[in-house]
Amino acid sequence: QISRKPEGEQIAKEIVELVSERLRPQIPVAAIVTYVSGNCLIPSEFATVCPQIHVAMYIDIWASRRPTCVKKVQKALIKSCTDSMTKAGFKFRRSAYGTDDPFVSFLTPPLPACGEQSIVIDFSVNSATQLHLHNLVSICGSLDHRAESMILLVRRWAQDRGIAHVTAGHLSEYAWALLTVFFLQVAPGSDVALPPITGASKSEARQAAAARTGALKSTAELFQEFAAFYADDFDWKNEAVSVRLARRAVPQIPAYLAMHEGKQEIAPSIEDPFDLNKTMTVGTKSCIDSLHEELGRAYDLCARKASLSELLEPWTAA
Repeated sequence: QISRKPEGEQIAKEIVELVSERLRPQIPVAAIVTYVSGNCLIPSEFATVCPQIHVAMYIDIWASRRPTCVKKVQKALIKSCTDSMTKAGFKFRRSAYGTDDPFVSFLTPPLPACGEQSIVIDFSVNSATQLHLHNLVSICGSLDHRAESMILLVRRWAQDRGIAHVTAGHLSEYAWALLTVFFLQVAPGSDVALPPITGASKSEARQAAAARTGALKSTAELFQEFAAFYADDFDWKNEAVSVRLARRAVPQIPAYLAMHEGKQEIAPSIEDPFDLNKTMTVGTKSCIDSLHEELGRAYDLCARKASLSELLEPWTAA
């Protein structure tokens, strides 16, 4: 029910046409693409915070600019596009200009492909995060469809349990995808043969797939092992997540948080295999606490074979 559907691709196509119709006269050299991360016809409880469709506009204007200047131009383009899209019937919902990849969220005009209903989308300019996430899923999916299914399930679980809201300091959906792949690479008993992930890993992935034999674990079994691995086995303070290395190791540069109750907390360290200068982490001590709490809850539910609907029960404040 949560996987991508052909209807979702048709909805994405309609959205691209709407956005292109409005923006191409303004920026004719832009490429506009959509990334569909799940079934947008069954929206998450937190669909406004974590939409299932992301629209990205790519334009080659960065080559001669300094990084600080790039960010300013990127934000200016997003604001300009926001003005144009609201005039075309898109309703502005929120902005996230303080993240690594700034974006805004819109409610679309009524779409024929989903019964004249409106859905929430994210929009960005030159989003490296979405491109890297797409490449990661493509590489892993070319090896084993269960890897793609696991990424989808973990991301949806993290969305519904409120621990994938990057604007609140939590891990991003891309970070959760990297955690999933790293687990499949290094966890004891994992039967998903994923090689080290780099910018050119597809051929290595196919070679590793050819060596796999025997009965395969289900996505449900893998998710239970995922929760157990990160709840009990993985040392969040002294280990780094690197799908590029595909082995357990200490972080090269620990990610420190601010002082909390007189001591300095060490945050998770998650390397981006497509940008080695980038390390993803959480923003606050409360985000770390939520991460561990939700992993423990997921493991307990899987151990007693709870339903998927119970596992994905939306988080609510106590």
